[in-house]
Amino acid sequence: MKIKLKGLMTKPKDVTPSVKVMRRVSRLTYAVLDAQDIDETTDEREQMRVAMDAVEKAVEFLVDVFGVNEEKVEELEQEELFHIVGYAMARLQGASDAELELLAKQEAATGNAVPLPNSND
Repeated sequence: MKIKLKGLMTKPKDVTPSVKVMRRVSRLTYAVLDAQDIDETTDEREQMRVAMDAVEKAVEFLVDVFGVNEEKVEELEQEELFHIVGYAMARLQGASDAELELLAKQEAATGNAVPLPNSND
């Protein structure tokens, strides 16, 4: 499937959701879920380790799967990084741009909007 990552790529890249790619998606999802589990009872060192792991796996995912320049990825703000990664993972798991746009509109209507980068821009 062709996927374009807004802000990182000028042309879409043809990415096959192979076992290797989907294992990376699963590892990244696991790291992000770990980061979301952090609360006020988690000590600072663990908070830092989990957050760094999620960011590192996100950068590796974009560099390894999409071939984008690591330095360009590292220039992103953390929120933008995870928006792009969320979009890429959703696309690899079968969501279309139209479905993601509809979801974003529905979330905006409920006040839970987290805009995903659109490859059509």
